[in-house]
Amino acid sequence: NPFHTETTQHSQMEDEAVKEERKAEREYIQKQTALKVHDCIQMLIRGVHVLLLVGPSPLSFDKKPDSFQDPTFEYPKASGTRKCIKNDFILTHFVAYINKASKTNLLKQVFLDELFLLIKKDKVNYFILRSENILSQALDRISTFNIHAVKMVLAALEYVVCVLRFVPREELQILASKVRSSNASSIAIILNTFIKFVHFKGRFVNIFRELGLFDVLVMKIKTTAERDQRNNNNLKEEGDECDCVSMEIESKEGKDEPFLPDTVTSSTRTTNAAHATTDSDKPVTTTTNNNNNNIVGGKDEEEQVLAIIADVLTLLLVNSKNIKLFRKSGGMNAACALARKQRFRWHALRVVQQLVLGDITNASTDIAMLLELMQGPSSYGLKIDVMKTLVTLFALEPKTKDVFRKLHGFVYVVHSLVALGQPKAMEMDTTGDVSPRVCLLEHVLKTLSAALRENVQNQIAFAKDVRYSVLMDSIFVSGLVSGDHADDVFDLLFQMLSDRFESKKRSKVEEEKKEEEEE
Repeated sequence: NPFHTETTQHSQMEDEAVKEERKAEREYIQKQTALKVHDCIQMLIRGVHVLLLVGPSPLSFDKKPDSFQDPTFEYPKASGTRKCIKNDFILTHFVAYINKASKTNLLKQVFLDELFLLIKKDKVNYFILRSENILSQALDRISTFNIHAVKMVLAALEYVVCVLRFVPREELQILASKVRSSNASSIAIILNTFIKFVHFKGRFVNIFRELGLFDVLVMKIKTTAERDQRNNNNLKEEGDECDCVSMEIESKEGKDEPFLPDTVTSSTRTTNAAHATTDSDKPVTTTTNNNNNNIVGGKDEEEQVLAIIADVLTLLLVNSKNIKLFRKSGGMNAACALARKQRFRWHALRVVQQLVLGDITNASTDIAMLLELMQGPSSYGLKIDVMKTLVTLFALEPKTKDVFRKLHGFVYVVHSLVALGQPKAMEMDTTGDVSPRVCLLEHVLKTLSAALRENVQNQIAFAKDVRYSVLMDSIFVSGLVSGDHADDVFDLLFQMLSDRFESKKRSKVEEEKKEEEEE
């Protein structure tokens, strides 16, 4: 019966509509109930908060000596006003409530908000609460918190370090261990907090090493490299295209200066080098802001985590102990392995660059590993990015030019042109408006020019050991001169020649000035 069937279907639709309406009503009631419970709990906790401040005198706290503290640090004195914790009985119950609250997100949020307000009320409150291990317990459970709660706990820790100027050893050690197992979002927030501490006081570079954070970061990049290698054993090197994503700055004679965020106050060359980047050099898949805030974007969480780890490592690799530990633990090998992959390359090369600049005396092995990356069937992008990193090193530390020469760097760079003459490479004609083959030649000539500039020994070595005739033969073999890119090749060679003339002219002017000063 068609009429009966239609009536049945209509009845079923009405039943579904009624169920949805009742479900929406239940959800609304639950939401309103939760809000009322939240308000009641908040009023109750604020009452407890007030009772904590009622008593004859502020509670005492331990003043144990700690090697982590600055020699000038002094524990604060209680102000005596109604802002200090004075009620021992209420404090015991307050701590018990916080421990129970860790099981419920709603309670957790309320207690953390009140805890932060209580710490900020008087400088002695944190030290009184520290004997109850409240903040350390919150940090220990941070992996179970939502993002807002994580930020609240870390804000309390930042207040302790940056306002009270106290180095909480236990809390920092717990937080460093959480980098090993937390999710990507939490790791990014935690490491950004550590970056703030390094910017606040340079001594945190050593403190974090002693707390084991450095070992955790090196382990992270080694694990990422090993996992990526296992996942890609049977895959080719990512496409031979001009995926130039590494750092590049203008040479010392250029107009632009290395970028340095406002938060960095160090005037050391190595710290400047850690931030020597421009927007055009950054990967298109990753966005980082200038203040080292949370990393946003990227193809996956691994890339986001590696980006913030690279930020931290470039700040920590500024003293000999950290650099020695990084090399000894295999960090350089892991960074070079990651540099072979386009999505990790920009971050890995930043770490390598800072490692070289942080200890130029023992940087021969590091630069040699950089040069080795250009050999074999590596992509155009990898060769180009390594050469751009070398040019950056030449600009920031002229001594790297001598290391480059002693390691036969000229031979490595010129030999990379061999790839242009391979039949497979010839198939890769263009990428957008620029041929990757012309792009490779451009950076070969730029690297040679940068290495020869204002370095007489390099000029002699290149003319004697490599020779311009060999360079020209390599360019002819590539087929670019007889192809559609002959004009581009001529322009690049003319630029190199102009750079040589300008370099000689500057050298002559400097010699004349020197002679005049001597006279």
